[in-house]
Amino acid sequence: MLLGIILWNVGALAGATAILAGAGSGVPWLESPPGLLLGMGGAYALVAGPLLAACRRSAGAGLYPSAWWAAAALLALPWSAVFAAAGCVAAPLRGVMQGAIQGWFAGNLLLGWFGALAAAAVFYLLPRFTSGETPAGRLLRIAFGAQFALAGFVGFGRLWGGPYPAWVSSLGAAAQWLWLPTALWLGASWRRAAHGSGRAARAGAALQCALAAATAFLLHAALLGAAGLAWVRRLIRFTWAEPGMDSLMILGAFGSAALGLCLFALPRLWERDWPSLGRLRRIAQAFLAGAALTAAGQIGAGFVQGAAWADPRLDSIAAAGRAAPLLAAAALGWLLLGGAAAGTTAAVLALVRRGRSAPAADAPELIWEETLP
Repeated sequence: MLLGIILWNVGALAGATAILAGAGSGVPWLESPPGLLLGMGGAYALVAGPLLAACRRSAGAGLYPSAWWAAAALLALPWSAVFAAAGCVAAPLRGVMQGAIQGWFAGNLLLGWFGALAAAAVFYLLPRFTSGETPAGRLLRIAFGAQFALAGFVGFGRLWGGPYPAWVSSLGAAAQWLWLPTALWLGASWRRAAHGSGRAARAGAALQCALAAATAFLLHAALLGAAGLAWVRRLIRFTWAEPGMDSLMILGAFGSAALGLCLFALPRLWERDWPSLGRLRRIAQAFLAGAALTAAGQIGAGFVQGAAWADPRLDSIAAAGRAAPLLAAAALGWLLLGGAAAGTTAAVLALVRRGRSAPAADAPELIWEETLP
């Protein structure tokens, strides 16, 4: 699995370099050259295989909800990515079919991968800091299935106003509206699990990240539901609002959840405490502030930009200038995110330098150690 992680990061770095050099595919969400995409698929298999095997070994005793979302995300990404790469990169389809596949893949990537992993981390972290009840029940299973069933169709909402039949964008809007109550039910489950977390949230950086991830997840669902309305979609079309909503899910929900899981799990795997808990809290706060500034700045800029474009008294340059202060705030957010990433890397290296006192626990056992009664 370690080899897969290394190869994945090498492939991601090589893909970013190729894109900057002009050798990318030009397909949204699949910009890396086809050869690199194939190599990253092999690296993904090396990472996902042991995790899915650990999940299968634990299935007999009943899986904790975090394992549902994590295992489903590990399975959802490869098949949707293969289908999208085949239809848009390897053997591109004709006409507008490529755009439809790109929208479908974007929905699966954001909700079926980033959103699902964020939900898995939140389900895992909250009960470890609180006195709340463990989420379970038939409605939670229905919400789990609905998330993956609706993910691809939610992506059709991006096609509004394009050269597609009306039923395609209508299907996307319906999926966005159906996703909102599903996400709210997940939020209600997290609220019950987070009972008694007030004092712990003030002290624990990992719990702060988990609560921030849950908040960003629900805000993204609310914005998606609003974007399903025709007048809202008309206002934010071709603006910064849609990239801002993507940032809210990727940075706010997934990024915060991943950071929280890192802060919680790494010292237990390495069997050493973090060198400085105060510094760790400041790193987490910088990341959360950066994610909030980035997403809020982009989304706010999108709405301001759309309203300015609708004003016939303004030309395009003046309309774009209205959003400049909000985009400057988003740029500040990226600076905070970069500082938090550097600080996290330094903290992990300091933890590694402290050495280990005993063999570390196996990672899959840590992730899926708790099962349903």
